[in-house]
This record gives sequence, C-alpha cells and structure tokens, in this order.
Amino acid sequence: MKPKPVKEYLSWVMTMLETPSSRRREWVKTIIEGIRSYRKDKAPVSAQDAATTKYLSDALLDESTWELVGFVPNISYVRVDAPDADMLKYIWVHPWGTPPLLFKHKRLPLTVIAGPGIRWNDTILRELKENGYVDKPLGFTG
Repeated sequence: MKPKPVKEYLSWVMTMLETPSSRRREWVKTIIEGIRSYRKDKAPVSAQDAATTKYLSDALLDESTWELVGFVPNISYVRVDAPDADMLKYIWVHPWGTPPLLFKHKRLPLTVIAGPGIRWNDTILRELKENGYVDKPLGFTG
C-alpha cells in the first residue's frame, strides 16, 4: 500500500522562512500571549494558591528550564492503537493552521509543542459563532 501525498505545511511556514528573526520574535510573544489568554478570569483566591499557581506560558518562559527551539510546521506520528483498525495503517501528518512553538527541556529528554490554537479531534473554528458547520476532524488541529 502506497501512502497518499499530504500537505505537510501551510503558507505561514513560508512567511516565517522569509521573515527576519526580529519579526519572528514578535510572533513568539504573540503566541505566548495567546496561551496566556486561556487563564481563568479570576486571580487565585488565597495567598497559598497565588504562591503555587504556575501557568504554562510562565513555565515555558523560564529560561533556566526551557529553551525555545522554533516554530512547528506540523506534527506527524504513527498511532499505537485506535478504535478503527484502519487508523493504524497510516502515517498521520497534521499541518498547523496557526504557528505553535517548540520548546526543549534543558535537562530532561522532553520537548513541548505549545500554541493557543492546538486542539485534539476538534477545531478552533468551531469556537467562532459566525462560523457555520465544521466537520469533526480527527487528530491534531491548530
């Protein structure tokens, strides 16, 4: 069985490649602000909660632990298991619609892909009231 060709990245990737690093840094800040937008509206209730609450955006900006590598054009994987056996026959490649960031941990063998638009089996487009019906996607979207 020959795999079908897939679109591996969207047009924003070429924009990133053609853009100076100073502008890329501005996009990084915008993406982090997008992640911050998911914080709860209220501040932590108690002083103890305030002292122990750590947000993803703050954690990823801790340069003693995390190093920003860059932007991620897509995510690809082979499934371990699936309710439909047909899903196990393919290499899954999901191009990101919005640019997420790739961070690597400085001491552990760990990387994190993070962005405000990342969804699993859903799409951020469904959250827009003006948007009509959106088919239910499988896997990652962003």
